[in-house]
This record gives sequence, C-alpha cells and structure tokens, in this order.
Amino acid sequence: MAALATAFIRRFSNDHSQSNGSDLNSPKTSSASTSSSSQGPSSSTPRRRNIFSGIYYQSKRRFSLPTFAFSHSNRSSAEPNLTAIDENGKKRNSTGSWPDLIEKCDGNTKAKNAEVARRVTVVDRPGQDKAHFTGHKGKYRTASGARQGKAVGHSGSSSSHRRSKHSDMDATNGGIPQSASAEFEFRPSAKEPKAAKQRSKSPGALIGRLSSFARGKYRSSLHERSSSNNSFDDKYRKDVQREVQRCKENDDTRLDLSSSDILAIPPSIREVTQLTELFLYKNKLTTLPSEIGCLVNLKMLGLSENNLSSLPDSLSNLKHLETLDLRHNKLFEHIPSVIFQIESLEKLWLRYNRITTVSADIGRLKKLKMIDLRDNKISELPKTIGDIKSLVISLVSYNHLKYIPTEIGQCHLLTQLDLQHNELVELPESMGNLVHLVRLGIRYNQLQEIPASLGNCTHLEEFIVESNKLQGLPDGILASLPILKTINLSRNRISNFPSGGPNQFKSAVTVNMEHNMISKVPFGIFSKSAGLTKLNLKDNQLTSLPLDFGSWTSLTDLNLSNNELTVLPEDIDKLTNLEVLVLSTNRLKKLPVQIGNLKRLRELDLEENELDCIPNDIGFLTNLTKLWVQSNRLTTLPRTIGNLSNLVDLRVGENLLTCIPEEIGNLDSMKSFYLNDNAALNNLPFELALCSSLEIMSIERCPLSLIPAEITEGGPSLVIQYLKMQGPYRQV
Repeated sequence: MAALATAFIRRFSNDHSQSNGSDLNSPKTSSASTSSSSQGPSSSTPRRRNIFSGIYYQSKRRFSLPTFAFSHSNRSSAEPNLTAIDENGKKRNSTGSWPDLIEKCDGNTKAKNAEVARRVTVVDRPGQDKAHFTGHKGKYRTASGARQGKAVGHSGSSSSHRRSKHSDMDATNGGIPQSASAEFEFRPSAKEPKAAKQRSKSPGALIGRLSSFARGKYRSSLHERSSSNNSFDDKYRKDVQREVQRCKENDDTRLDLSSSDILAIPPSIREVTQLTELFLYKNKLTTLPSEIGCLVNLKMLGLSENNLSSLPDSLSNLKHLETLDLRHNKLFEHIPSVIFQIESLEKLWLRYNRITTVSADIGRLKKLKMIDLRDNKISELPKTIGDIKSLVISLVSYNHLKYIPTEIGQCHLLTQLDLQHNELVELPESMGNLVHLVRLGIRYNQLQEIPASLGNCTHLEEFIVESNKLQGLPDGILASLPILKTINLSRNRISNFPSGGPNQFKSAVTVNMEHNMISKVPFGIFSKSAGLTKLNLKDNQLTSLPLDFGSWTSLTDLNLSNNELTVLPEDIDKLTNLEVLVLSTNRLKKLPVQIGNLKRLRELDLEENELDCIPNDIGFLTNLTKLWVQSNRLTTLPRTIGNLSNLVDLRVGENLLTCIPEEIGNLDSMKSFYLNDNAALNNLPFELALCSSLEIMSIERCPLSLIPAEITEGGPSLVIQYLKMQGPYRQV
C-alpha cells in the first residue's frame, strides 16, 4: 500500500499543480473558472481520475474492504455538483447549493455498528474549507437546511472544490453499489477557530490517512482470527523459524533461542542435526516436540526457566548429551524416567522443581559428575546413589532429607557435598570414606552429633555445621583436618571449645562460634593460629579473656559482643592489626589506655556497657570512622575526640552528657551525629556548625534549654543554622 500511495502522490502532485496553476495565476478567478467548467474538464482530468480510481480500488481490494465509486458531472456553474445513485440504480444530480446528503439503506435493519463513521479530510489548497467523507449505515437521510446554508456561504471557493481529487472522479468508474454495507456522504465542516487543530491539506496526507485506515481494518481482521490460528502463530513464530533456518543454512553447531517467549519448538528443529548446543532458557515451553530426538549430536541442552512438566521419550536418542539443564520448571513428583536412559550425562541440573522422590534408576547414570537437586521436596535418596562412582559434586540442599544412605560413602571422588537446610538427624559413618571431600555443608539441620570418621576427610577446607543441635565435637576431629580454613560451629549448644589443643586451629582463617554456651576460652588455643584473621565469639557466656589474649596478633576482626565481660586485658595493644573491634552489650566499666595503640582500628563498638568515661588516648585512633558509645553512663566526651579527622559516624546517645566539647567542630568528615536521649544536655557548642559534612543529627529527647524552643522544634537543621548565626562563625 505504501508503494502505491507513493506512486500516486508523485503522479497526482504533478497533474494537480499543472491543472491548478492557471487558476492561481489568473486575476479573475470566478469568471474564468466558471467558463472553463462549463466547457468540461481539462485534458489532464481523465488521467488524474483514472490514477486515483485505480489507487482507491487497489487499496480496497488488497485489504478486503468495501469499495465505493463517486460520479461527478461537468460543472456549468460555480456551485459544486455531486452525482449519487438512487434506489433504482439511476444517477441523480444536485446543483446550486451543496447537494442533499444521501445514505443508502441496504434492507438489513439493525446492522452491527450502525452509527460508526469514518472521516477523511479532503483539501486541495491552503485556504480552502475542509470537507469530510463520512461513512454511515442505515436509511437515507438529507442534510438539514442549516447545514446547506453554511455550505452556500462558501460558494466563493467552489472553483477550488471542483478541482478536488475526489470531485474529479468519473461516474463511469461505477456508482455506489447497492450491496455496500456503508455509504459516504459529502459535507463541508465548519471552520475551526484554531489553525493548529486543522488537518494537513496536502494530497500526501490524505493518502497517508487512507492507508492508515486500510491497515487498521486489515489488522482488525487478523485479530478476529480463530484462537487456534493465533495459537499456531504464537507457537511457531516466523522469527524463530527463520533463526532455525539460518542455523541450518550456516551449518552452525550452536542455537540460542533463549528469552524468545515461544510456546513450542517448531518441528523444523529436526533438520538442524549438526547442533551440539541448544539453549532455550526463559521461554514458555510446556512440552518438547518428539523431533528433539533427531538432534543426535547434541551435547548441551538448556531448558531452564520454562513450564515443562514432562519430557518426550525421544530424548533417549541423544546418545552424546552431556549437560541437561532443567532448573526452574514444573517437574512434579518424579524425575522423568527418560533422563535415566541418557547414560552419557555428566551434568544434571534439576533445581527449583517439585520433585519429591528420586528413582533408583539414577544409578544408571554411570558418567554423572555433577547433580543439582536443590530446592525441591525430596525426602530421601536411593541407595543406588552409591553406584555413581564418577560423582564429584552433589548438591541436595533445601529439601526434606532426614537420612543419607550409607552407600554415599562409595562416591569416593566427591569433592563437594551440600546437605544444608534439610532435616537430617544423623550422618552415616561411611562419610569418612569421602577422602577427597573439600567442602561439606551441613548447616541448618537437626544434627546432634558428628561422626568421628569425618576426621579422615583430610582435604576438607570448609567445615560448616551452623544451626544444628550439636553439644560438642568428637575429640581431635578438627586437629585431624590439617588444611581447614573456615570453621563455622555457630548456633549450636556447644559449651566448651573442642578438644585438640592449638593444632586444631593452626590453618584456620575464619572461626565462628557465635551463639553457643561457651564460658571460657582455653589458654593458648589460638597460639598457633598465625593466619587467623576473623574470630567471632558473639553471644556466649564469656566472663573473661585468656591471659594470652595479646598473642592473637593476626586478628583483624574481633567480635566479643553479648557476653559478660567486665574488663579488657591491658595487652590489647599488641593486637596491632585489629581493624574492627565489637564489644557491645557487655559489662565493661572502663577501657584500658592502651587501646590508643590500635592505630589501624576503623570501627569501635562499645554500646550498651557501663562506661562512665572514655580515655583521652582515644584521640590517637586517627583511622577511626565509626565510634559507637551509646547506652552507657558517660557524662563528658574527651577533648581529644577532635583529633578523629576521619570519623564519619559518632553515636553518643542514651548517656548522661551535660556538654559537648568545642573540638567537635574539627570533625570535618562526620556525616551522622546521634545525641538523642541525653536528659542533662542543655546546650550545644557553636563549633558544631563547622561540621560541613554533617547530614544526620539526632537530638530527640534532649532539653537544650539554652536554645530557643522554636529553634529546637524546627529540628536539627534549624539548630545548626541557629548555632551558625549566634556563634562567632557567622560567615561559615
């Protein structure tokens, strides 16, 4: 349609400019145009008429729309003349004023959309009134006299209307067919007061609107197709089929149709037998076609994030398939049995499905190296799991396992076993046969003990038993694991450190024993832990620290919060590598002055203790960015606090402060300052206005009686402005 419209515009524009050129150049428009009209149309009229007529009928036929013909006789006066077809098929003319507007009745009453109208603006030249073709359904009707009166008033421009491309169509092209379901009426529209609202007056705009209308009707007809046809188009979209065809022609071995929103794979997939990799991630597949079995060279098949609930039997033909990814699907209850027939499988991904049982046939996958069964509803594993001697990685976390079959010990090549977030109550002794095990994850279970045979797994680097019901560990089990780097025994019921001496933490980097019932740290337990950097003893029952506390020199992070400590050892100054020290929620009454030697300290948390002062040596911690001392018994802050030039977060709320030192103004980097709940704080120093980086300031429940009430009620920002204006720093 676009090509036809372009051809028409070029052709019609030349003829139109030639036919109208004489009128525009003539000084006597009215008489000249009248005489020429009485003698008949110009020589170019038939050609214009035939061109437009051809375009009109071509567009209607192409889009299966009803066609209409307009007949116009030669004018003999300045008034326009429209030829219409009456009920008997005869022509009748209207002259003088605008003709009566005729609408044909097709005999079928109450037709659908009886009042729907189409309007297309038709204008030849600038300055000419707009006219509309409006299609109606129903009975004949005649325009009102008022409308005719308006039309007569525009007779001065009738010569322009006579040259309209619609008025030049010949009656010989056919009258309005009686079988048409919609008729056109020709009427002028009232002038619009704003030129911006007028439609374009160029012939090209008319054809553009006509084309848009036809395209709309065509698209509507497509939308009304049956649901079966729509389903077929959605399932086998042309772009997907083209991609398959391109892959076939280029002899590609990799085809990626991920994120294509397809409902089914086109049957033409059987033709690309050279494929070795096929990716169909993130689609809407509910089934696979049997043609998938024709891809006999396939090694990788990615089907994750679909809606698959079953697999075709033809999948067993994929004798070379090594990786099958079925994550995030809707496989229900059982693993499809056809998977166990693909004996070449090495990697099987089944995470995020609804699998409840694993068939004993899984033992047929002799070459399987990795299996991912996480996030399902599996309650037990079959004994045949031990037949998979090649298994290296087994991921079975986030299920409902209560027991692990003893046969798991036959998988001698296992390096990673993830059993966390299950309901395990015990582990088999045969797990000690997994001598190549590097990572064992058994946290968040119901284990009450660990088999001593795990001490044979000498390649273990991670020992994570967090959140179980362990009351202790077998004697010497940690000491027999020489390369342990991560030890996590947190959230259990352990009351004593594991026996085994300093050697059990010799290679440790991170030790987490948070949330247990430990009351004492044995002397020298970390004396050989030269690489230990993070120690977490939070939420235990410690009342003191060992005398060799100063030997923990490699530590960078130490968390002793939520204990019963009353004093810190003076040899804390030997922990020169310490960067984070958390001592919150203890019973500390004072800090040793040696704390000022921790030059690398960045975070110091002392909240919820019983401190009544902070030593002046705190000013030596120039790298400190976070200082929390809220919920203590402080009455003052040391003036040396002004030396903490890198301090960003200072919290001294919920104390007994009566004043803030002027040196607070030196903290250029401070962004948050919490002073809340200091019932004796009546004033703030003017120097606080110098803290240019301050963004958050809390003064809730501080009386600040020396500052006007209307200022404090305005919030921290207004308080800062007040301090700035009242103090000696007005120009700051």
